[in-house]
Amino acid sequence: MAATTKQETIEIKIVFLQEGTRWVAQGVDYDINASGRTIPEAQQEFFWAFIAAIVVRAERGLLNSANPAASLPKAPSIFAEHFEEGEALKEPAMYELPGGLPEAHIIRAVRASDRRIYQD
Repeated sequence: MAATTKQETIEIKIVFLQEGTRWVAQGVDYDINASGRTIPEAQQEFFWAFIAAIVVRAERGLLNSANPAASLPKAPSIFAEHFEEGEALKEPAMYELPGGLPEAHIIRAVRASDRRIYQD
């Protein structure tokens, strides 16, 4: 695995879109998404998908930056537009990884510093 610098917390933005009876949590800067029956469920699934994407890249030696998320694909610009038009949720959300993970996992937490709901 390539040498990396550990980053304690990665800051991200998420936009939530309703599709039928489900909610989709979509990264604004990174093209990661997940769905759930509720916004909190979609958000939890998103955090897991985001972390899994970074772990896979670390195991493949694809992280070569002080920002582990830098290797993730960029989200299409439409999601930034939806985010700007969306209704802000009150507080940031934080997901801390469980203790005992190997150092190869690079990060300890993901913080959604800004979350918004977009509805057509």
